Amino acid sequence: MFFFLPHYYPVLMKIINYLLMPILGALAFSSCVQDGYSDLNAPIDLEVNCLGSIDLPVGSTAPITIGELLGIDEFGIIDTDDEGNYVFNIDGPAASSFFSLDPISIAAPERFNGSYVYECSGLPVVPGSDLTIEEEVPEFHVPISFEHDGIPSEITGIEGFEVNTRIDLSLSYNAAGVSALTMKKGWHIDIPSAYVITKIDNGDFSLESGSNSIIANKDIRIASGKPVTIKATVSEIRIDDLPEGQGLVAPGKFMYSDSLAIGGSLSMSSKDIKTSTLPDIEIMLAAQLSEIKVRSVTGTVDTSIEMESLIHEVEEVPEILQSATLDVHGAGILIKPCNDLPCAVRASFSLGTMNSQGDRAEVQIDNLLIESGDTTEIYISENGNMVPKGARMINVPGFDKLFYSVPSKIMIADLTATPVTESPVKFRLGSNHRVGLDYGVIVMPLLFGKDMQLDYEHDLTIDLSSIPDGINTLVLSSDVFSSLPFDMSFSAKALDVQGNAVSTISSEVVGNIIGGKLHAPKTSPIEIRLKTEGADTGKIKAIRIHLHAEMSNGIELATLNDRQYIKFDKITAGIRDGFSLDINR
Repeated sequence: MFFFLPHYYPVLMKIINYLLMPILGALAFSSCVQDGYSDLNAPIDLEVNCLGSIDLPVGSTAPITIGELLGIDEFGIIDTDDEGNYVFNIDGPAASSFFSLDPISIAAPERFNGSYVYECSGLPVVPGSDLTIEEEVPEFHVPISFEHDGIPSEITGIEGFEVNTRIDLSLSYNAAGVSALTMKKGWHIDIPSAYVITKIDNGDFSLESGSNSIIANKDIRIASGKPVTIKATVSEIRIDDLPEGQGLVAPGKFMYSDSLAIGGSLSMSSKDIKTSTLPDIEIMLAAQLSEIKVRSVTGTVDTSIEMESLIHEVEEVPEILQSATLDVHGAGILIKPCNDLPCAVRASFSLGTMNSQGDRAEVQIDNLLIESGDTTEIYISENGNMVPKGARMINVPGFDKLFYSVPSKIMIADLTATPVTESPVKFRLGSNHRVGLDYGVIVMPLLFGKDMQLDYEHDLTIDLSSIPDGINTLVLSSDVFSSLPFDMSFSAKALDVQGNAVSTISSEVVGNIIGGKLHAPKTSPIEIRLKTEGADTGKIKAIRIHLHAEMSNGIELATLNDRQYIKFDKITAGIRDGFSLDINR
């Protein structure tokens, strides 16, 4: 702080010597004119005593910035923003977890059969005739269903499955003495609309556009014992408004049933009938689902995703700030969310800090909504004074108390994320979805409140070898300009070459340094009075200055800025209460 002293003491000594020359000359003259010359060998008293005071102007210092004064420019975790305000940037780890729903594979259900008997009422058949009989078969239904009791327990509602499965259809007839019959063009098999059919493998049939009707696109002759088969590929099973007793009937258990509709016209030729009368004809349809491999489920879930707790050790905190009461305001944690789930999640966690004295503080953060795929940074703060551009602000009352002092540890615990599925969403099965919070930076501006108290010591190395012995009081005085936001009282003591206090030299400080503003510094006169009481000033190798800073009156919040400074102006080195000069030295 007072680095000007070593440079100006030679000047001081030259002036002192200049002032002393007339005195020494007078002494010499007086010795030469003594009468009698009787005792020329008697010792001469060459010690000169000067009374009064001597004040010598020394000059001024260059501005000493707050960073230089507190030594905070040397630490990597302390940075400045675009306006020069000091902030802590504390890198933090990530907290995350993975959520997945177990795959579902539903075994092939049993074969479903249905039939309709067409009663011919014994119509006569004339052998050798060329008679064609055509009849309309009323629509009839074949049940089809499946169930599974291995649904993941987290699933609370299901509206549909994305699947890889197939419905195998077999169309045949049973009639004694009839070797073949023909199903006329337009014959249809209607599959329930819940099954999304993507293709069929029989070229004699077509899938009607916009429906699940499989239509015969020509007359199809069916020989006895040779059924017509159709394989329909199913990509999705949609389930809406199921009747009571179907759907998710219990946790983990699903049931679904419906039916296929079949009907159309058929014809028979007398040439294919080997009896004298037309027999009853039973039209049969068999259906079977192959194994249902479920790729995804559209529904709702109820689960809690837990994440690992984190403890982050804060390193490289300047010693001056480790034990100080800083009363920091405007601190914030910058979080980058990660949510790979197809739905939003609500996150909750506790955020705590501990300082080097073991003092703890904690806040609870609940209902932090993170949308699916959202990577917008979230800034959690009490007042949001320093919200980064583009970040979403979350206000948390009491957040500032976490940073009343600079923390030595930052702790995130009890992290949970709950999926928000008020409406059904699609969950892909067997896939890991990452849910997490990456906090890259904790921004802690050095924005001090009224309770701030800061103590700082600095050793000033000085050279007083040119100061004569016998000085009673050495006074260093100055006008101090300060744009620092806090007032500073201080004390000082002289140190010897080993860094120990010189017990024979006491000190007294007069005045305090009054804080100002960045563009409006205030001036304070101060003095450091060293009471030497004739001790050898050469023992003084340094002066240890202890500063105690508190917020200036009327300033509620103040930010430290790299342009804030103190400057010592009109510096004077003064000798008070006289001194003794031994010419023999």
